[in-house]
Amino acid sequence: MAETEDEQYRVVRIFPDYGHSSIWFADAYPFDYEECAISAELRASFEVWEQFYYRHVGYSSQRLPTRLAEYNDQGRRLARQLADEIGPGFEVECSSPEATGTTRFSASGPARNTAAAAAFARVREESRADDLAMRSRLADGRERGRTYGWTAHSPKTGEDFSNPS
Repeated sequence: MAETEDEQYRVVRIFPDYGHSSIWFADAYPFDYEECAISAELRASFEVWEQFYYRHVGYSSQRLPTRLAEYNDQGRRLARQLADEIGPGFEVECSSPEATGTTRFSASGPARNTAAAAAFARVREESRADDLAMRSRLADGRERGRTYGWTAHSPKTGEDFSNPS
């Protein structure tokens, strides 16, 4: 299912993925705990949840259903707590590593952590502005006959690759 533009700037996703944070937002990068200004208690809970994942769930072929259920329950609790900290205007999405579906949580009232709410709002607006600027540059380039795509370089062979036009 394709994500709508509004969802891109509204949905916060939580999942461990060997990054410096389990909170992913806007441009799909881990949102640093310091930068997102969540409470110290919530940050500590995220760090415990992430370590639980690496020890008991992760990419192990020995996943125990009870451990997976515990991980999923903890994730839903964290998603609900994060939604309450950042307030209305955002949804926090939590999914199971088993890909059995996702659950989204919205705030039950005003933001409980105004610093975190402001940090998420700031990143949302910065991301929107960056996306608009990129769309403008692309449109301008197309009007001038330019084409865009991806390129890659292999340091081992010295070859350059690009997408087929």
